Parts: sequence; structure tokens; C-alpha cells
Amino acid sequence: KSDLSQAQFKIAFDIGDGAEKGAQNNHINSLARFINMHVAHGVKPENIQLALVVHGGASVDVLENSFYKVRFEKDNKTESLIKQLLANNTQVYVCGQSAMHMKV
Repeated sequence: KSDLSQAQFKIAFDIGDGAEKGAQNNHINSLARFINMHVAHGVKPENIQLALVVHGGASVDVLENSFYKVRFEKDNKTESLIKQLLANNTQVYVCGQSAMHMKV
């Protein structure tokens, strides 16, 4: 078994596909699975630095629930996931052109 305690990860995840309205974006959930899998195998959480880069339809999935609910009349099931990712050193980037187009 290899020692992963010193391994360092800096990875960007590019997500363009949005979730069905009122559903969690499972593409964004991939980041949480990445963190959980690597921590379970000995990687220190502070050695995992992920970037979530969203564009296109995924742009609305990073909205706070209050804004999402006004717009789509459903709860944003991805909001709690985003908060957990932020608490685990993930940086979130939203494409400016997508933000303008999607009115984010």
C-alpha cells in the first residue's frame, strides 16, 4: 500500500451541464466524491485544492437558494453541496459570459 499522506492535488473541474430544475447537479457532486475518496485513502484534506469552473447551464446551480427559488420556484438542491465544497478549500469560478447570458 502506498503512502498518500504527502500527496498534493490541485485539480480544476469544468462543469457546463446544469441540473434539472430542483435537482442536485451530480456533475458538481463529482468534486465531493473526489475529496471523500482521496481522504479515505490517506490524503490530507488540506492537500486537496479543487477549483470548480462553471459555465453554461451549470451557472444557475451555484445560485443561493433564495435567488434560485424566486427564479425557478424550486429549491436549489446543489446549494448545500456548494457550501460543503467551499468549506473544503474548493474555489468556485463562474464564466463571466455565462453569468451574463444566464442572468446570474
